[in-house]
Amino acid sequence: MGRRGVGSRGETKISSLSPLSPIPCLSHLSPLTFHLLSKTMAYQTWDDRYKRLVPDKIRNQGCAPQIIQHNEVTENAIVLIHGLTDSSYFMKPIGQEFYRNGFNVVIPLLPGHGLKDPEKKMASVNLAEWQNEVNFAVDCAKKLGKRVSIGGLSTGGALSVWKASINPDDITGGLFLFSAALDLGPGWGDAAERLLRFNPLVNLVDAVQDRVQVGLIGNNPYRYARMDTNGAARLSELIKEIEDRYRNKPKYSDINQPVFIAHSESDKAADIAELDVLFKNHPRKDKIQFFRIPKKDNVSHASMILVDNLLSSTGAILERKNPLFGEMMRQAVEFSKKHL
Repeated sequence: MGRRGVGSRGETKISSLSPLSPIPCLSHLSPLTFHLLSKTMAYQTWDDRYKRLVPDKIRNQGCAPQIIQHNEVTENAIVLIHGLTDSSYFMKPIGQEFYRNGFNVVIPLLPGHGLKDPEKKMASVNLAEWQNEVNFAVDCAKKLGKRVSIGGLSTGGALSVWKASINPDDITGGLFLFSAALDLGPGWGDAAERLLRFNPLVNLVDAVQDRVQVGLIGNNPYRYARMDTNGAARLSELIKEIEDRYRNKPKYSDINQPVFIAHSESDKAADIAELDVLFKNHPRKDKIQFFRIPKKDNVSHASMILVDNLLSSTGAILERKNPLFGEMMRQAVEFSKKHL
């Protein structure tokens, strides 16, 4: 988790800025000095925030948060947020594609994720902690790019919609959604979603799982072995918080950023119908695109962002790659060039 020299092109950084930290006035500086100082501040604060993830806490370096950066403040920066039970690892292939096309890339790690001993933290994490992490990452990205986009997988996609909706002045670029969990899939059902919002039941299920020793750590080095009940409840809470914003207006009608959606018809975890609603209600039909993977291709929820098969330590395939990953990212990049 050590820090490499600031300014080396393409290096991965681990750095941070608390949203509450004061920002000095930089308006008197030359443009070049302003850009260099802004970037250095972003890395220093990133380091400060994530120094808690010392090697004895984080599961492995693949799970670590990262900044993938050019040797300058760029026109575009993007924040990419992983999904529930996942880690930053899963956003890095997408991040590399954006980096190769001129973006500076910020990949945070949501509290409770990517840890060697995650049970206690995942059982107690709250939605505000995840939202604060998103706010923090966006503040860092604002120092690395003139325009800031946001996107993510599953829960990360839902957090991206939340941020773009409540703070549109912060998200001045686009919204990139991969298997976004704006609603739970048909395998969950409305009743399950309502029960997940009932905290005593969530605590009971967690206690039973702890008693029978169904641990979160399995043979996947970058994702937990099961869905944490409290984490799922926080996702359900986030979905409701987004829904509540639209009681008196059409859903997602206030999202004015360009939106790129990638979703599979085979997704059983996140309902594709809710992405259809976003596509239908977006106020600018010329600034939204849906990369829809047909059911016949059998691309699962988690596989959407995999450029390669995910292997265990013995070489067994844990999760299969998305065979359309290259085309998906080609279209996402072309979308960004056209609309950002």
